Amino acid sequence: MRSVRQLLICALWGMLAVTGSVLTAADNSETGSTAPESLTETSNESYLLRFKFEPGQEVRYEVKYEMAHTSRKGTTSETAYNTSTTMKHYRVDKIHENENAELVSYIDGIKMKVRFNDGEPLAYDSDADGVVLPQFRRIANSVGVPLARTIFAPTGNVVSLTKLHDNDRPASEQKPVEAASAEQTDKSEASADEGEIKTVSADKAPVKAEKEGDEDDLNAVANYLVRFPEEPVKIDEIWEQTYSMPVTVDRNLQQQVRLQREYRLRSVEDGIAHLTFRTSILSVVNNPMISSQLIQNTPSGTIDFDIERGLIVKRTAKLDNTEFGFSGDNSSMRAVSTTEETLVGVEISPAAESVE
Repeated sequence: MRSVRQLLICALWGMLAVTGSVLTAADNSETGSTAPESLTETSNESYLLRFKFEPGQEVRYEVKYEMAHTSRKGTTSETAYNTSTTMKHYRVDKIHENENAELVSYIDGIKMKVRFNDGEPLAYDSDADGVVLPQFRRIANSVGVPLARTIFAPTGNVVSLTKLHDNDRPASEQKPVEAASAEQTDKSEASADEGEIKTVSADKAPVKAEKEGDEDDLNAVANYLVRFPEEPVKIDEIWEQTYSMPVTVDRNLQQQVRLQREYRLRSVEDGIAHLTFRTSILSVVNNPMISSQLIQNTPSGTIDFDIERGLIVKRTAKLDNTEFGFSGDNSSMRAVSTTEETLVGVEISPAAESVE
């Protein structure tokens, strides 16, 4: 059975990006619908989907998450319930000449409850005083501090990522991480355009991408926006993103499983682009132990994007997935979750810079 710590780590990543849901073969009717003809733009028109970053811009979201995870072995079963409401935002710290932007991500507050079967729930509220339970310390350490500096292109493509915070240690015990200079950043962006994606942690130097697909993998891990195509998109047009996900084969061996996320532009109403997405597993996986590790990593859902403002205004995801045989013939695992991310505010603060 899964530990509280494992569940909370999964939930933390769910707060940063709405990817905690599964429908491996979602029906189109479940993830979106075509709007009435009178409200929808003409289907032969193309739309250039781009994020519009402004120096000092702070974009705030509320994320509501509910999850039930049930493991069964013979006649024994355990269900873990996890609910949370998270306030988060990203701040645009710098705009570069090529219109790429440096965004810094934050979690502003969390209210969370975790319960096993019919037991008493464990709770955490970042606004409340008192002792933080050990199970919630990693999440508590992530509240109110800069988590990562990510350089995004206007398409939503991740150019580079710098980790600013170690979630296992409180902010008072961590050394500050200096932001790269404009010259350093411009160099990394130039190399990224040539296929060198640089991932930087708080204590490591940049690492050059060694193989094809690293850019997609970086986007899968670090992208809390959406990666749009370079060209304008028509109604019902599809674009795809493939990436790798590590799974554990045994104690000393991991392997990569290939996944694919498919996006579709369903309609445009009053300047809002309505998208659906779904994720499927491309690799052949015949091992139930491996399949069970992917049970919450193939989300499907909807995205509403304000074309004029260049912002995501709403994103939803859901799952109901079951795997059998992860621990013998008489075992099964089921995950059910819903996530809803809603834009709650946009403001501009002066202390940011635009590179001329």
